[in-house]
Amino acid sequence: MMKQSLGKLIFIISIFFTASLVNAAVVLQAPESFYKGDVINFSIVASGTGIKMPEITDIDGVTVQKTRTSQQTTIRNGVRSFQIIQGYALLGTKEINIPSFEIVIDNKIEKTEPKAIKMLEVTKTKSD
Repeated sequence: MMKQSLGKLIFIISIFFTASLVNAAVVLQAPESFYKGDVINFSIVASGTGIKMPEITDIDGVTVQKTRTSQQTTIRNGVRSFQIIQGYALLGTKEINIPSFEIVIDNKIEKTEPKAIKMLEVTKTKSD
């Protein structure tokens, strides 16, 4: 009787542990501000299995270039998961509002949070 209860407990714990490894996550990493004329680098980090990243060609009328892709594979307890980091760059000529992007992970749609990036003007110092 004790062995059956212990076996059920271990089974339940392993289900919760395995489920926590497979959770899908999406994060948008971008700066808060930039100076006019600077290149703005941002990236989308997606974790899970079966990840399909969006094609991003322009944001707010500004051309976006894909700069890098990084993929990491993790296998824990026979469960495979991936993390993909897709990097992008654009020229900062005005304030940029990065919209929410849809990423498909495990046949489910996950969305990034939109982000506003403020443009700062370079000012002269008042020194001799």
